[in-house]
Amino acid sequence: MLSYEQSVIIGLVILGYAVICALFKYKQFDKPTRVLAWLMLITLINERVADYYAHNGGNNFIAYGVFNPIQLLIIALYFNYSIPFFKSNKIGIYIGIAGCILGFVNYYIVQSPAKMNTYFLLAESIIVVAMSLIAFYNMLQSDNDMRLRNNPHFWFTAIFLFFWTATFLFWGLYDFLIEQIKVNAGLLHLSLILINVITYIGFGTVFLLYPKMKTANEQ
Repeated sequence: MLSYEQSVIIGLVILGYAVICALFKYKQFDKPTRVLAWLMLITLINERVADYYAHNGGNNFIAYGVFNPIQLLIIALYFNYSIPFFKSNKIGIYIGIAGCILGFVNYYIVQSPAKMNTYFLLAESIIVVAMSLIAFYNMLQSDNDMRLRNNPHFWFTAIFLFFWTATFLFWGLYDFLIEQIKVNAGLLHLSLILINVITYIGFGTVFLLYPKMKTANEQ
């Protein structure tokens, strides 16, 4: 199994790849894709902060407890700008602000900063999966199969759906898998790392292919 240091290095490498790809093509991005580029950068910074706390503060729960509500806000902004119905009614902004407030209430009142904010993580997963499905429905209503394959937002949404469905299942069933089925914790952590690798390599690759996809989609 991978050590903590090895998992940190893998995380930094794949996030660094996504950030570099985003910076390289940033000027060609539309507004929602630029929001994703900022999400990649902020996520990379948070991972470094989490690593610092893990080595110097005993655990990194505080880093993720503060970051996760902000993460939901940024993701909601992405969907606000990429889904026309959301954009015209500012629905993504309202969802992001409400979710952010909910996250900090959970962090400071419901679950203490000394614990992993699993309640909010599950709620965040449900919210992002729901927005992803709405985005897919909107795209299917207004596009054909050929153009969808060349639509970067189709792939961004697919990546979000993959990552947050897996996050919901893993964290929702974590205690059950460990305590009842006796699944090895190291195997679960390795699976989570693999999910992250697929996710951030996916984001980075779509960033790189964005100009070509956009041109093909407009033809």
